[in-house]
Amino acid sequence: MRTATNMRLSMRTLLIAALLPLSLPLAALEGHDDYKLLKLDGYKLKWGEPELGVGARVSYAFADETLRFEDARNCRDLTPIQALSEQGIPNEMLKRETTAAFALWERAAGLSFHRVRDARDADIIIGAQGSPRGRAFANVSYQSEPEAGAGRVRTIEQAQVCLNPERQWKVGFDGDTDVYDIRYTLIHEIGHAIGLDHPGPTGQVMGFRYTEEFAELQAGDLEGVRRLYGDGSEDVLPPGGFDMQLASTGSNAHNANDLIGNSVISTGAGKEIGSINDFIIEEDGSIFAVVVGGSPLYGEERVALSWDSVELARDADKGGTVIRVDEPSLLPVPAEG
Repeated sequence: MRTATNMRLSMRTLLIAALLPLSLPLAALEGHDDYKLLKLDGYKLKWGEPELGVGARVSYAFADETLRFEDARNCRDLTPIQALSEQGIPNEMLKRETTAAFALWERAAGLSFHRVRDARDADIIIGAQGSPRGRAFANVSYQSEPEAGAGRVRTIEQAQVCLNPERQWKVGFDGDTDVYDIRYTLIHEIGHAIGLDHPGPTGQVMGFRYTEEFAELQAGDLEGVRRLYGDGSEDVLPPGGFDMQLASTGSNAHNANDLIGNSVISTGAGKEIGSINDFIIEEDGSIFAVVVGGSPLYGEERVALSWDSVELARDADKGGTVIRVDEPSLLPVPAEG
């Protein structure tokens, strides 16, 4: 087991409770009726610059070995996320749902998330609980030595999200609130990991009671995350330095962030190929292919589809984007690096 206390230095740590069927006491918080910001030792917490309303770029990774965070009050022991596959969530599906959960927050505010391979390099680490209890928790650590002019805001240094591998999980809502939807749970815990806390029991994704009344961020969630990171009008560019707009202008424009996590349908086979989890980019910045994860149709873990074979359309009834391919053109998927 690797001890992770030296991964990030000069930290103070905050326990954050999971989604619960019952109320728990809340930490000292700042907020309004519909949102509350995390506060520890009197400081508000956020990623990036210690200034409210300023965006940030944040990396995440899945634990692929057992890690121990000695100073953590929660998620102290993280084990590989693959442990959740024993509860009916295949690893590729979990990664897809995680990507979609991050994308929801990314679209809401001035945030950009990207996945890295090595958890030791990640800002947010997602894993299974080494000592299972409850459903899911998050732990946030912040820089104890403030930057000049930081005032009452501190920069988050690292966060962990841990899920109970002994609990049953599901994908999607079915009315059974005793079994939690994995994406909704991840959206909630990621909210903690970026600086939000429970505003109350219900009405928002950040409410501490699990609900299946809504799957999207609510008004208070949006107001809270935008208080921390702005509304995204000034784009926070990903590490590559560009934000991919897939069509030129107007109501038919598509943004890459809107497509991550969306299913691709084969019109010929009438079946889902899988969900988009990456793009292959040419040197000039144009899109060469979309990478689809977990493809039961082709029996591959990941397949790449030529961008020219993909058709995008707005769903006038349900909203969002419909992604179809007529005759899929399969391409090799580059090795992750």
